[in-house]
Amino acid sequence: MSNKVVVNDWRDNLFNLDNDDDLPKICATCKALSNRVRLDILRLLQNGSHLLTISEIAQALGIPKTTAIHHVEVLEQAELVVVLYKSSSKGTVRVVGRNIKSTHICHFYPDPVEQQNSKTFIQTHKVGHFSDIDCNTYAVVLDDHTIFETTDRFDTKHFDALLLYTEKGIITYEFSGAVAKNHKVHKLSLSLEICSEAPYFNNNYYSDITFWINGVELCTYLSTGDYGDRRGRLNPEWWPNVNTQYGKLVSLVVNDNGVMLNGIEVTQKINVNSLKLDKHDSIKVTFGNKSTSTHIGGMNIFGSRFGDYEQDIMLKIDYE
Repeated sequence: MSNKVVVNDWRDNLFNLDNDDDLPKICATCKALSNRVRLDILRLLQNGSHLLTISEIAQALGIPKTTAIHHVEVLEQAELVVVLYKSSSKGTVRVVGRNIKSTHICHFYPDPVEQQNSKTFIQTHKVGHFSDIDCNTYAVVLDDHTIFETTDRFDTKHFDALLLYTEKGIITYEFSGAVAKNHKVHKLSLSLEICSEAPYFNNNYYSDITFWINGVELCTYLSTGDYGDRRGRLNPEWWPNVNTQYGKLVSLVVNDNGVMLNGIEVTQKINVNSLKLDKHDSIKVTFGNKSTSTHIGGMNIFGSRFGDYEQDIMLKIDYE
């Protein structure tokens, strides 16, 4: 067994009270954070290598080893830490490391009247089903164990992409606008798994990824890395460990009140009415590096069979 210990230190949790699937995770997280000893363990992991053995935790906090094991197990169940195993001269040692970088819980959801009157229309696009791409070159990973690199946006091979990446550029996906054109839209939600693009991988590689809908600039997401410190949960077995492995699930919401990025309000100057959805037959979702960006670090766009999240590019329309 290798002595190298790799810890995922880049994930964020975004929970919502109106999502039934999130409720057990919220309970587990709140339980894990409700105890002073467990908070002290998380504080210990902020220092040095961010890795500690069970014995080191017990010694640092002055508690029995069995008590330390119990508290670590509670933290692990909430995915706040990860427990790995390292070989040593004394056998196998459990090593505890940081896992979840932050947790956000959205407490607000529409009142029952609004929920009752609202409908949702969901569309998805595979990463290779773009309508336009503006870059020098881009590459796609295909299911036949090949990587296809091209400058030709019209080459049909990209339709079957599991993963698409480019060192810089802008890409557009076109969704049906029929529902939005003919109904009152209250909220538009976009979600996708994405990260920066560096040679092989680099967990500290920034990229300013700007988002537009129907040509209206909404916000810029700062991707902090091209992540490869561990394998992506969905990656095929043949995918090399030295390459990009996973991204972050980015959530963009435009509603009546403004624009939110990963649950945090970024502007009130633009709202769903700014997109003029009733004037267009389609909804054009565009994102990528502007030429004036501080960090032009490209992007990896993950499909439902790559990375960590089993979804393609998803657009939800809430309307009445």
